[in-house]
Amino acid sequence: MTPHFSTVEYRDLQKNDLTSAFLRQIDEAGENGDLFSEEVLVRLITEMFFAGIQTECNTFGWAFLFFLFNPDVQQECREHIQEAPLLWAEKQRLPYLEATIAEIQRLANIAPFSMPHRNFRETTLDGYRIPAGSTIFMNLYTTLMDPSVFEHPSQFRPARFLSSSGGLDRAMMAAALPYGLGSRMCMGETIARLELFSVIGHLLRRYSFEKVPSETYSLEQRMELTIHPQKYCIRVRKL
Repeated sequence: MTPHFSTVEYRDLQKNDLTSAFLRQIDEAGENGDLFSEEVLVRLITEMFFAGIQTECNTFGWAFLFFLFNPDVQQECREHIQEAPLLWAEKQRLPYLEATIAEIQRLANIAPFSMPHRNFRETTLDGYRIPAGSTIFMNLYTTLMDPSVFEHPSQFRPARFLSSSGGLDRAMMAAALPYGLGSRMCMGETIARLELFSVIGHLLRRYSFEKVPSETYSLEQRMELTIHPQKYCIRVRKL
């Protein structure tokens, strides 16, 4: 990063990436910039890398645990992905894979609370007074496990995100909010969706995933910075 800070040519490049945009804001703010500084940029990029690595690895851990408990879903995904190229541009042709990923994220629920928000004006919600300047979190766990929206919410059922015609049910997809909601939702949503689609799809196409007979498996959650599955062993067979 440091060479980029001191390279005039780099700062003058009209690129549309985060680093370039942030550097332009630093230059415009000058010495009066509190929100835009080289130190803040380094922290931001560091947080993005660490947050992305932990959450994605955690989601993959839940994904293959769910596949161990639901081999029928694993096999249906595998059959389904033979029907179209595993390209992000072709994802609309693979609704069952998308529905399965949506159900993995809903039930894994690795980040039970949203990023913090703050209200500028006092307001009232369901009879509760919320003073101006309050820190507010969205309870994503309750939202994703709401039985009035998701029937039998503790069950792993990708078909809940499919319409009667076999395509994605857009209303149900919109009801699942693993990345939060509003202008402060997870900034990594697009790349996270792409990675999950690509990695899970390609692995299922090439390998089968099975339980090890001597091992015990559990869907009990383990809470750290995010919600982890219990550690488990997995048998991988090349197809």
